[in-house]
Amino acid sequence: MYVICKIFPYLINTFMGKHNKITEQEIELVKNNWGNSSLEEMKQLLPHRSVTTLYSIAKLAGVSCEYRQRQSNMAKLLDDSNDSWYWLGFILADGHISKRGQLSIMLSDYDEDHLTKFAQYIGSTVIRPYNNPNIVYTNRYTMDADKSARSMVRVSSRNIDIAPKISTLLGLKDSNKTINPPTKLHLLDQRRLECLFIGFFDGDGSMPSAKIECHKSWLVVFELFQSNGLLMNTRINARGYVCATVPLAVRNRLRLIDVPKLDRKWPLPLTDEEKFIKKCNTRNKQIEAKNSNSPYTLNGVSVSIKEASRILGVKYRRLTSHKERHPQMSFQDIIDLTQQQVETGTIRTRK
Repeated sequence: MYVICKIFPYLINTFMGKHNKITEQEIELVKNNWGNSSLEEMKQLLPHRSVTTLYSIAKLAGVSCEYRQRQSNMAKLLDDSNDSWYWLGFILADGHISKRGQLSIMLSDYDEDHLTKFAQYIGSTVIRPYNNPNIVYTNRYTMDADKSARSMVRVSSRNIDIAPKISTLLGLKDSNKTINPPTKLHLLDQRRLECLFIGFFDGDGSMPSAKIECHKSWLVVFELFQSNGLLMNTRINARGYVCATVPLAVRNRLRLIDVPKLDRKWPLPLTDEEKFIKKCNTRNKQIEAKNSNSPYTLNGVSVSIKEASRILGVKYRRLTSHKERHPQMSFQDIIDLTQQQVETGTIRTRK
């Protein structure tokens, strides 16, 4: 009955001309590669065929249509090494473990090299591009020059024996870890917790602010990290998320731990000479900005927008919001209009 339900719709669609006819070459190709290839690799061999059609071809080829599990090495995630705890932390941040034993991580292709490291670690492969074109990754810091959103890449592996052990080790009671965070991290010693934290920060941390932000249900986990000296200023922000900051001294110490961390999340500290050069460049930019932002006049004196707002006794936001509402007006016209309104008393000032 199961075979009839699967094959009958295909036969109807083929008869009506909605599918291309399956060729003998495709049947032979599937017959020769089905047993030693993953489903993703089969899709690459026949990119114009859907997954359902691939199973139909496999049935016609006389091969087993049972779920084929890629032979990965997920057991390495349980070998208690520094690398394994790092990747477990990364999985907590960006990964997903399903009830069917499927472990997957999906990232922007900006971090494809890092995802390749994880794929090599567990003996899997990176799928690129991600097969759902409606899911894209947009980041104002990593966007391409043409401002287009980046595509996604993914690593996926299934092991019905190892995946539940990972969930048990971390205390994941549900596949939705966003609102059901791990409950057994307090059992880890400092070495394991630090390695896991580095992976967690690589997944959910942001630079250069060195902040982490998660669902408010992760408050207990953040407090655990803070009690172990890994975070500070743990709090619930105005948007209802729990957030915290990684102190500079902690980042400098964790940077020395040998795990496959993201280099852009753990930059080397600046030398005294580099700090001095950075300070000089910042100061020069401020001077240039001040000179370039003073093209307006008020009572015969060159001023910037902020200086004009201070002299007139109005908020800086009043002038800029006026420009947003009336883009056809220049800032000089806005300053002159605001000056008239102040002199006539039509607007209130802070003086």
